[in-house]
Amino acid sequence: MSSSYSDIEKVVSAIIEKVKPRREDYERLRRVYDNVSRLLTECLGSLNKEYIISLQGSVAKDTFIRGEVDIDVFVLFNPHQVDETWFGSEFVNIVTECFKRRNYEVRLEYATHPYVTVVVDGVEVNVVPAFRVENPKKIVSAVDRTPFHTEYVVKKLSPEQRDHVRVLKLFLKAWNIYGAEVAVQGFSGYVTELLVIAYGSFDRVLRAATKWRPYRTCIDIEGHYPDERRCIERFRDSVLVVVDPIDPDRNAAAAVSMRSFALFKLLSYLFTIKPSLEFFNKSRPAIPSTWPRDINDRLRAIGSCLVYLVFSIRKPIPDAVWGQLRRVERILLNELRSLRLSVLAIDSWVDKSFSKAIVAIEIANCDREYEVHRGPIALDLDNALRFLMKNANALAGPWLGYDGRLYCIRRRKYSVYEAIERIAKKLTSLSMLELERVESSIPAIASHDFVEWLYNFVFRKQFERITRILETT
Repeated sequence: MSSSYSDIEKVVSAIIEKVKPRREDYERLRRVYDNVSRLLTECLGSLNKEYIISLQGSVAKDTFIRGEVDIDVFVLFNPHQVDETWFGSEFVNIVTECFKRRNYEVRLEYATHPYVTVVVDGVEVNVVPAFRVENPKKIVSAVDRTPFHTEYVVKKLSPEQRDHVRVLKLFLKAWNIYGAEVAVQGFSGYVTELLVIAYGSFDRVLRAATKWRPYRTCIDIEGHYPDERRCIERFRDSVLVVVDPIDPDRNAAAAVSMRSFALFKLLSYLFTIKPSLEFFNKSRPAIPSTWPRDINDRLRAIGSCLVYLVFSIRKPIPDAVWGQLRRVERILLNELRSLRLSVLAIDSWVDKSFSKAIVAIEIANCDREYEVHRGPIALDLDNALRFLMKNANALAGPWLGYDGRLYCIRRRKYSVYEAIERIAKKLTSLSMLELERVESSIPAIASHDFVEWLYNFVFRKQFERITRILETT
């Protein structure tokens, strides 16, 4: 199965028509930026400090998608006059109070760096304090690179390529792999821009991605490394390496997980053989009113069960919360595997207000009281003897397998629910999360968002619409 270039071109052209901003979009964003810039000048006028107000992000680079935009306004300070502590203790308070007095909706945000989000004319404006430095080697905070990123992308991308960045962004958004935050672990806006710079267009990025190899792919636009091997050695723990053109010691794609990498590579291949607008539509299947029964029927069909860990969130700091949820998932996965329990799926959900979180685990063969217990190799004489004595009264065995190991069938030490409860009690030092309870029934969460997430978690029909496309002639 293959597609012609014209088939891909038709789809890309249709998507560009959908995502390319109109003149009125640019005019509106310019008005919002001018308004915020003027108000910031008033807010900071009495500080007696040197600063420059600067437009950054996708609006400055003209790579934003129509209707899906926020504005990044940086306030660049002299690093000899203020420090990072001042940003969190003074700057954000001054800006927050100043905009609140003028009746704007304001939120104080924390990622790895404090900033303020202001809603102006329906547009979210992120006001970010940073340091004005001469070159990227002298950065003080992580966000100080941003102006250099903006300058580089503006210089390297042609107007046509900016549209291809928009197409790539929508493609990634449709499959929930756009964004470097911990919740997503995908491709950041900057990485999408660098990929189009490296390969030239949306379709060439996808064709290149079909040949990427995990932990063996280095995209080094400026040739900072003499060969790919040196680059891979430098970033040996990264699934994908995209060397930051303005900082050769930084992998711009460090956030990309194996799951996001594999999904993008697979989608790239599927799109190149059967291009379709469907790849750009975010799947939101209708949830039937019978969803609780449907979920229980699906679990009964294979003898699996769901167990839920319900947490309250102490501090609504997204990256920190998601970082701890991913840690909880890893601990559960490792501990349950050590107990020889087969984990079919594990994932987390957080409500929109960042007050509640749930980790759901699906485990196979929940109703089985017995397990096949694998023992030591028989040649390990002392341990083999201990295994024989300890399991003398097993339901079956001990016996010697064809692989030279001892086995027996014994009663499980704990039920699935008991095992997860015991593991949950070990989850200490979770500064962002507080465990409320472990549940074996569906938690009573009055949220359509939760129901939709849970239904998709159980049925996992991620590729349903794509397989329908591939089946058509």
